[in-house]
Amino acid sequence: MKFVLLFLLSFSLYASDDIARVETIVNDIVELRKEYAQSQSELRVCKEELQSQKKKSKDAIQNSINEEKEGYEKKILSLENEVKALKNQIDNLENQIKSLKNKKVKPKVRVKEVVKEVVKKEVVQKIVKVKDNDNPFPNLLLKKDDKKIKTIQKPKSVQKTKATKSFKVTYFKPASFRLRKESAIYNRPNGKVIDQWEKKRSFTSNQKTQEWIKITGYFVDKKWRKAKKEMWVRLSDVKQR
Repeated sequence: MKFVLLFLLSFSLYASDDIARVETIVNDIVELRKEYAQSQSELRVCKEELQSQKKKSKDAIQNSINEEKEGYEKKILSLENEVKALKNQIDNLENQIKSLKNKKVKPKVRVKEVVKEVVKKEVVQKIVKVKDNDNPFPNLLLKKDDKKIKTIQKPKSVQKTKATKSFKVTYFKPASFRLRKESAIYNRPNGKVIDQWEKKRSFTSNQKTQEWIKITGYFVDKKWRKAKKEMWVRLSDVKQR
């Protein structure tokens, strides 16, 4: 009987320890569930914050990209407009160059007036000489027509010699010359003025007379061109290069 009581007492003590252990385990499980739920909640909040930050940074990056894109587009449009403007300027300049090439060069009005004055003075001198030599036409007056005045003019060399209309031409080794000043170009010695050349213009020659030198060629854009027509200039207006 004692043995049975002792067995029951030991069994009850052992069972009470197991019950306490079970309660402890249950309590631990409850605590773990609470911590798990709290962790899940915190994790959810962190995920939401992370997504929000990602969205904000993505929007900021996209806005920055859009702003830079707009800036580059404006720059490209401005550069395209500048290119178009420069192209139009180039086209205008090319058209001006073509028009200048096709345009015939006309003598300046000032040159014509100077030539007219020179011709009138020479004619007046001739008329005075004729009057001094008992001219049979003392009432001879200047005509207003410049072309007729030019027909009255005679070469100076003819007035001096009156024996021949020819000039003694001297040939020499071809050389380059340059104008000392703006000079008139004649079709022959003491002939008609056919052009007016600027100062320092260069030309070549191998023929001359006592007062004149013939232009056999000239330079255009540093390229020599042969003279296609008779051209003379006063020897006093040139110097050798």
